[in-house]
Amino acid sequence: MVAVIKFGKSVQKTLNYNENKVREGVAKCLAAVNYPKELEDLTLMQKLSRLNKLAALHEDVTSPSVHVSLNFPPGEHPDEVTMQKIAKTYMDKIGMGDQPYLVYEHMDAGHPHLHIVSVKVRADGTRVNTQNIGKNQSREARLFIEKEYGLTPAQQHGALHRDESDALNSEVLQMGKTAVKRKIENILHRVLDRYHYTSLDEFNALLSRYNVRSERGTENSNIYKHGGLIFKGLKDGQPAGPPLKASLFNIDDQSPTLTNLQSRFEANKRYHKSNVKERDDLANRIRITIAQAKKLDLPDLIARLREKRIAVALHVGKDDRVFGITFIDHANKNVFKGSDLGKDLTAAAIIKKCGMAIENPGNVNSISEPSALSNATLQPSVSKPSESQTNAPATHPRDPSNDTGYFPPLGPATGSDVIFVVKGIFDALTQNEYTPLLPYPFRIGKSRKKKKRKSI
Repeated sequence: MVAVIKFGKSVQKTLNYNENKVREGVAKCLAAVNYPKELEDLTLMQKLSRLNKLAALHEDVTSPSVHVSLNFPPGEHPDEVTMQKIAKTYMDKIGMGDQPYLVYEHMDAGHPHLHIVSVKVRADGTRVNTQNIGKNQSREARLFIEKEYGLTPAQQHGALHRDESDALNSEVLQMGKTAVKRKIENILHRVLDRYHYTSLDEFNALLSRYNVRSERGTENSNIYKHGGLIFKGLKDGQPAGPPLKASLFNIDDQSPTLTNLQSRFEANKRYHKSNVKERDDLANRIRITIAQAKKLDLPDLIARLREKRIAVALHVGKDDRVFGITFIDHANKNVFKGSDLGKDLTAAAIIKKCGMAIENPGNVNSISEPSALSNATLQPSVSKPSESQTNAPATHPRDPSNDTGYFPPLGPATGSDVIFVVKGIFDALTQNEYTPLLPYPFRIGKSRKKKKRKSI
C-alpha cells in the first residue's frame, strides 16, 4: 500500500474534488466517521459544515484541510468493508481517529485507491501536530496496515508510481472533454507535488510518460502573451483531445498555471541544492549500471536503467543529432538533465560510450518507435515523415530562460523505455502549408477602411 497525505487551505475544494468524482460516477462515499448523522442522511452542506466549523476554531491554521490517499496495487482490491476498516486504522495510527472524516473509494485510475477528507483542528480548538507526519506516523500506519490486512508492501509494488499504467490512452481521448480533464487531473495529482523538476522542459519530460503535455502556445498567441498554459493529451506523440486551460484544474487548492509552476521550479531548485546526495545517488546508479554492462549499447542501457526506476528522455535536434538527455528518477522523484549529473553523463558522453554516432541513435528506435512526433519535421527513424507530419504547425514556445532555445515537443510515451524529444521549430514554421494556431478572425489582419463616395 502506498499512503500519501496532503494539506490544503480550502476544505471546500478538497471535499468538492471527491464529491465531483461521485457525481461523475467514478467514486463512492463509503463512510462519514464522527458525524452526528448516518452517511445516507447527510447532505453535502452538512458534510462541509462539520469540517469548516472545526477549522474555524483555530484561525492561525492556514492549511486546515487534510487529504489522504491510500493506494493499492492493480489486482489487489479490498472490499468496501475492508476499505473502511483500513481507513479507520490509518486515521487512528496517525492520531486523527477522533476527527470527523469522510472516506471515498475512487475507481478512476488503473489501481484501486481510497481518499480520506478531514481537518487538523480538534473540537477544543487545538491543532493536530502534522510536522513530519508523512515520514513518521503515516509510515508506521502503512507498515501496520500492510501486515494486519496482508497487503503488498509499498516497496514490492513500486511500479504503481514508476510505470505509466495510468497514462492517458486513446479510449479516454474518445470519451470527451470531461473524461480527458479528469484523467489529466489524476496524473497531475500524481506528479505535481511528488517530483522535483526545475523547468517546463523537465516537467514535460515527466508528463510525457503519461501521454500528457503542457504548452504555452506560439509567441504571437494570446495564451503566450498573457502567460497562459494549456494541457493536452497525446496519442502517438500527436496532440489529441481538447486543449484544457491550466486554470480548470484544482490540485490541492492550486491550479498548475505557469506562474504557479514557476514558483515550483524555484522551490525545486532549492530542494536540489539542499539535497545534493539524491543527485549524486542518481549519478552513481547510472554509472554503476554503465560499468556493469559487459557490452554496452543504448537500448540495453535504457532497459537496465528502467529496472532501477530511472526513465530516459533523449532530445533529438532537427538535424537528427542527439543534443541532450534527461533522467527521471522515480525512486527519489527527481528530474535531472544529464549535464547536471556530470560531464560523463551528458548525451554525447553516453552515446560515445555506447559506440554510436551522435547524429543517429541507431537501433534505439526499436525500443520506442517515434512515429508521428508532434510538430516534428525530422525523426530519429530513417523513414521520411508523412505529409501530415511535415506540415504540422509548430506549437512549442520559446524558453524564456534561453533566448535561442525552445521548449521542444515530446515524443510518444506509452510506457516504453525511452522518450524522444524533437527540436525543429524553424523547419515547421517555414513549411509552405503552415497554418497559424489562431482563430480565423485574428489572422485576417486589419480591416480596410471603406472609402466614402463623394456626393455629386
